[in-house]
Amino acid sequence: MVNITHDDSSWVVDSGATCHVTSQRDFYSSYTPGNFGNVRMGNNGQLKIAGIKDICLKFDTGIELVLHNVKHVPDMRLNLISAGLLDDDGYSNNFGNGIWKLTRGSLIVARGKRCSKLYMTHPKIFKDRVNVMVNTDMTDLWHKRLGHMSEKGMSLLLERNVLPGVHDIHLKKCSHCLAGKQNRVSFKSHPPSRKESILDLVHSDVCGPMKTRTLCHAPDRPDDVATAAQPFVNIRRLFSLGNARLLCISITLRILI
Repeated sequence: MVNITHDDSSWVVDSGATCHVTSQRDFYSSYTPGNFGNVRMGNNGQLKIAGIKDICLKFDTGIELVLHNVKHVPDMRLNLISAGLLDDDGYSNNFGNGIWKLTRGSLIVARGKRCSKLYMTHPKIFKDRVNVMVNTDMTDLWHKRLGHMSEKGMSLLLERNVLPGVHDIHLKKCSHCLAGKQNRVSFKSHPPSRKESILDLVHSDVCGPMKTRTLCHAPDRPDDVATAAQPFVNIRRLFSLGNARLLCISITLRILI
């Protein structure tokens, strides 16, 4: 065993462990106390097993994983996840570059990082419910991971057997889908504020003065004396190119502050 600083919620993914082990009694969703013998340590020492049953872990991937027959060893310093038992349950352990990934097919179930030469993970404990990974319908999870794909699109993927854990496509009511597919009421073609002449009605954000001046060198800043939005046209000659004269029309708005 390696002596490291850890918290009670951290788990070590151990390829040398032959069973899942924890010292925390309150982690169990169901528990059977009794005399279940001892566990043998790496230094040939033995610790007593006080109980055994299942623990449900929820990882940052959103997946819940049930560890079956986890041994409760009160004198154990670390919580151990047996990589070998996960292999027996059909999962794949991937270690490398300081990262541990637990996958089932194309689905990433759990992740962890290397810390003090040990691969560790920090899942949440679910004590109120136990959902076996292989028997859980993953339809809603795949719906979210595929960008809220429609039932028709997911049905096509299910026919091609590329959605592990999905047995039937029946989506629940999704608030994000409902909000994203709402239609905005169209604007009226003739609003009640329509005016007859140009610049009779001007919509503008209150801002200024502008750092960048117009082509006519106007700052377009609000006039403190103005009592209403009073647009006016200031025509200036900019420059001449040959015999042609170019005019710039600078429209400055005096905005009520």
